[in-house]
Amino acid sequence: MVRPFGVAVLAILGLAGGLGSITLSLTLIVLGNVITSPTYVETPLFNFIMRCGPTFFLVYGIVALIVSYGLWVGKTWAWWFYTIILILGILTSLISIPYGIVGIVVNGIIIYYMTRSHVRQYFGVHFS
Repeated sequence: MVRPFGVAVLAILGLAGGLGSITLSLTLIVLGNVITSPTYVETPLFNFIMRCGPTFFLVYGIVALIVSYGLWVGKTWAWWFYTIILILGILTSLISIPYGIVGIVVNGIIIYYMTRSHVRQYFGVHFS
């Protein structure tokens, strides 16, 4: 079956986001060794970001690349993973109403698209 255009767009955006996240992780690792100003080092938030940030962004980037590949080749697990993440995105956006409206709308549109019959057929997802 031919890959739906929207799936290709989502996979490419996921690839870009994953590569950006990995780049950010590597940048934080390098900057962690360069930025040693006592003004920044003393703050707990800075210490937390410099210790946990690179690992978080690296793991996130790797997962994004794997899921993007799964979307690109039409893996069923990628459809389920991506759809669950979109639903969680809506739930977290509900917490930040009214600012989360954009996240709710965007995630809702993508969920609507992902549940169209031709997209589900591409991923081999069937609802009873």
